[in-house]
Amino acid sequence: MRVRSGGTAAGPVGVGLAARAPINLERETNGQLSMGFDYRVDQVPPQNVTLQMGCGPGCKGTVDLTRTFADAAGQGAWHHVKVPLACFAHGGTHMDAITHSFELGSAGQFAVSVANIRLESGTDDLISCTPP
Repeated sequence: MRVRSGGTAAGPVGVGLAARAPINLERETNGQLSMGFDYRVDQVPPQNVTLQMGCGPGCKGTVDLTRTFADAAGQGAWHHVKVPLACFAHGGTHMDAITHSFELGSAGQFAVSVANIRLESGTDDLISCTPP
């Protein structure tokens, strides 16, 4: 998946994966699993970049990935990151009713390629929960 965000004054732009029916990830969250994915930053993000997991209108948890993407910008290489599911739960996501499992967005223009989105265990490439 290649994401090219062109956020404007009208608001942020994002791309994501939506479920046909709500998904229950409570067990996976309690089991300390993470949302992992590979990424390559093709254009530096000038504004905040967030990863969200949603559970319906007005229900979401957000993790700030601005620093993660900025640190990888200009390298042209693929990287891997894991975001603990608990970060989304702490941010307000109801983990028993996930409607959008992966939503990447920004108000600024940037380009990133994303691949291999999956649930993972382990601590390699794990980021800590930081507020957006």
